[in-house]
Amino acid sequence: MIPEEKQTFLVLDDTECVIDNLLETLLPDKKQTILVVDDTEINIDILLEILSNDYNVHVATDGESALNSVEKFQPDLILLDIVMPVLNGFDVCSRLKANKNTQGIPVIFVTSLTDVPDETHGLELGAVDYITKPFNPVIIKARIKNHLELKRHRDLMDLLIEMKSHELAEAYNQLKIIYENNKNLHLPSMKTIYGCV
Repeated sequence: MIPEEKQTFLVLDDTECVIDNLLETLLPDKKQTILVVDDTEINIDILLEILSNDYNVHVATDGESALNSVEKFQPDLILLDIVMPVLNGFDVCSRLKANKNTQGIPVIFVTSLTDVPDETHGLELGAVDYITKPFNPVIIKARIKNHLELKRHRDLMDLLIEMKSHELAEAYNQLKIIYENNKNLHLPSMKTIYGCV
């Protein structure tokens, strides 16, 4: 007989396997897209060299261009400098997080600002991470990979919730037809079925 602790690990392994299979089926493995926003060419070149083999990388050199790029294609992640003319990174992040179409895109600040208040402000605006320059290529790649993996799982959960909501609505409509055909039955409300009463 398998000890209880090992059974728990087996269940967790099975769950991971199911999630991985669902990810492959519902969100096919494709190169994810990263938008790099920086007004300094050398920083862009370094990030392109680090990321281009693993991701589709787009570039914007100012805040307005970044917002326009996000509207055209929804990147999976944004690497955002803070110190830029006209529209700085904080302003860009605020506008992204205020827009329901873009608020779910993970933003990582990659900046020369090293003060704790700047980092705190960036994270309070909704950024998922804050990396200071100069950065270690291995570490930035690992952080990007982790945040993209989290986003992929979040996208899967959203998709599954949407599918289940649709299935529940269909089942409720079927139930409604049955109850309409049998006047002696009383149809419970959706609140009761969802357990929200």
